Amino acid sequence: MMALLAGLLGGLGFVCLISRRTLFGVLIGANILTISSSLAFVAAGLTVTDGPGGQMAGFFLLLSGIAQVVAGIGLTIRRLYLRDTVNVDDLRTLYR
Repeated sequence: MMALLAGLLGGLGFVCLISRRTLFGVLIGANILTISSSLAFVAAGLTVTDGPGGQMAGFFLLLSGIAQVVAGIGLTIRRLYLRDTVNVDDLRTLYR
């Protein structure tokens, strides 16, 4: 049941990641993908062993995802302050 929920959340996060046009939407999709992979680790840890291995892997994966989202939101707010837009299409100008 938890694996089905993790797959459903992963699909939802992927759809959110590829369909959003703003950077905030892309970051939300990436966060949902991180949560679903953490849930998959916990589900695998519960079914394979009785130890806390899956829970610990999920916890550290969730912490790294939170750090990624915090850094991304900070960069997005800075981009909004400098250019008054956070559209994903406008980010191509950063590479020129």
